[in-house]
Amino acid sequence: MKKGALIGEGREAEVFLWGENQVLKLFRSKVSAERIDLEYKISELVQTHYQYAPKVFGKIRLDDREGILYELIDGATMNENLSKQLLKIRSFGKCLGYLHAKMHKQKVNKMRPQKPYFEQRIRDTSFLTNKQKEVIIEYLYSLEDEDALCHGDLHPDNVLITDNKAFVIDWSNLTIGNHHADIARTIYLLKRGTDPNAPPRSVVYKAVAKFFRKLFYSSYYKNYKKIIKVSKNEISAWEIIICAVRLTEDISEEVDYLIKRINQLLKKLKLLKT
Repeated sequence: MKKGALIGEGREAEVFLWGENQVLKLFRSKVSAERIDLEYKISELVQTHYQYAPKVFGKIRLDDREGILYELIDGATMNENLSKQLLKIRSFGKCLGYLHAKMHKQKVNKMRPQKPYFEQRIRDTSFLTNKQKEVIIEYLYSLEDEDALCHGDLHPDNVLITDNKAFVIDWSNLTIGNHHADIARTIYLLKRGTDPNAPPRSVVYKAVAKFFRKLFYSSYYKNYKKIIKVSKNEISAWEIIICAVRLTEDISEEVDYLIKRINQLLKKLKLLKT
């Protein structure tokens, strides 16, 4: 079978139509075999445990490049739907809360554990001192372990909506661990996350956007709690970890806030002795 039209591309891969109901994610030659194999294993794991994820059909080699075959999802992202149906913002927020809670109900005892993954991410940042890194990592390992399926980057751009179903995509940050950490990451993204590719916005636009973000977050959180009980204190306990991990993404619009917030939390949690 020959690959069809190019429908998307990123730094690591191009995505082509493949037959009638599949897509081929064809990785660029610079991407290591280990990285591709990890994505494939993650995709297999997710489809086994979670019904709201695209199916994976196998790996192939084409044009001296490695590729993975996925189910074709004919839909638009939740963000794209929001831009056209803003009056349904509460419904979309509820949908995200439902998808996240159903995910966390899945208990898995294999694949990438959360804490070592977070530790490596924290060690990779250049924005923290070695002392700050060490005390944050020590604090990380003091937090409670779990075996929940965690997406690691759940937000409206990582949800595709079709006529009758929603699908969670981009599982590259998957870990197995504490669901409160995963909620903390999503809350940060919903409240403060920025898109580095977005055009400059006016003060009025930002104020209106902040209002709608709050409305969306409130619906997400309320619906999640209907399915799984959560503790605000336990979510807050993970904030410093989520901020430190976010620093490694080097998003210029967020760096100053993240460093300031981490320093505040280091004092609040009494992690650094003066």
